[in-house]
Formats: sequence, structure tokens, C-alpha cells
Amino acid sequence: MADFAENVTILRPEISVDKLKVQKQMGAIRRPERFSGLIDSVLEEARELWRPEICWASYGIKMLPAEGAAALYRESGEPAGTLVIGKRSALLNKARKCFVTVGTIGGELSDKVAEFEKEGNALASYLLDVIGVLALHATHEHFRRSVEDYACSMKWGAGPIMQPGSLEGWSIEGQEELLKLVPVSEIGVSLNENFMMTPMKSHSSIVGVGPGYGKSRSECLCEECDRKHCSWRRTKEYGFVL
Repeated sequence: MADFAENVTILRPEISVDKLKVQKQMGAIRRPERFSGLIDSVLEEARELWRPEICWASYGIKMLPAEGAAALYRESGEPAGTLVIGKRSALLNKARKCFVTVGTIGGELSDKVAEFEKEGNALASYLLDVIGVLALHATHEHFRRSVEDYACSMKWGAGPIMQPGSLEGWSIEGQEELLKLVPVSEIGVSLNENFMMTPMKSHSSIVGVGPGYGKSRSECLCEECDRKHCSWRRTKEYGFVL
């Protein structure tokens, strides 16, 4: 933690997932209200399985347009790292400061999803996975609100939520450099050989803040992602914004 001590927040927040949101998120199933009792049961089990944790660090930022990159700096002025984002790095051009975050709900819920699947209980597996996505969103909300509150206190605005692998030009390999900017070991997150986070239900992003941003809310960029049918995109369609 020594390298991050001056600029890191680690939270283990209380979260909740509403039954109505679960029903709305069940886009592949007609009349999800038919499964009201099962949803109640799986939700109760999920509450015992999720382990929400989130950490974030704040940095000064200098854009390197020729490289499509952002150079990040600690409060002392010491370089912290460089993120090669590509052409969409321009989304950070207005940033005076940035926040890097990683959040997770732990691995127990995903293990139970796999257990249900192995037992042939496909519906319970699907429901628990849906609930896990919403739980991860609820965890990330604590970060987003904190960033927006900070920007508001400075009379600034907030830029969009930017994720490796979801922006053109910023490949999933970019997670390696991003995760070096926060103490992910403190919340039990790591990268596998495919640059995917473990536990599976984890999330990483960077958000810029500064006086040049015109919005007080940090919005997601689902419309720019190639994964047209992912569960994160569905949450936006049903109004569960990040």
C-alpha cells in the first residue's frame, strides 16, 4: 500500500439488488414475474454470497495526443504510469484529474452460478448471474457517486466511464497497466493470462474530471462497445445507469 497511500480509497460497501430490477434484467425470458418465488429464493442466497469491494486512486493527468495516451502523476509530481488508450483518449482531454477504479463482488457468487449449471439448474444459474451483474453495478455506483461529488465540490464536471476492451483502440490488454494504478491485491483481484480479471464479476475503469466537462454525471459508453448483447448494456437499456 505504500506506493498508493496518499491517493487511495478502499471500500467494502453495503449493497442491495431490487427484485424488480432482476425481473427487468431478465430480457431473454418472457413474463419473468412468473418466477417471482424463485427470484426471491435466489436473491436471498445471493446476499450471502456477494462480497462487494472497491478501490480507487486519484491522479494528475497529462495527455500525450501523438501516442493516444494519458500520463498519470501522483500528488508529488512523480510519474505513476501511462495508459495507451488510442484515439478515444481524446475523451480525457478535458480532465484536470482522473480516478482509476477496480471493483468486485468476489468469487463465491460465480462459483455458485457454475454449481447450479453443473447440477442442470439452468434457470437458477441464469438468475444468479443476472443478480451478480446488478450487484457489481451497485458496487460501482459507490465509486461513480464519489467521483461526481468530488467534481461538484470543485465546480467541475465528469467525463465518461472508460474501460479497456470496450473502446475502439483500447484493447483488453490495457487492463495490465490500468490495474497497476490501484492496489488490487487489497480486494483480491488479479489478471489471468488473457488479461481478464479474476474474480469474474469485477470491473475496472478510468474517469476524468475537470472544469471543461459539461456534465455532472459520469456516463457509460455502451454504445461504443462491440458486445451488443452483454449484460452491462442491458442494464443501460432498462435504465440502471452506472
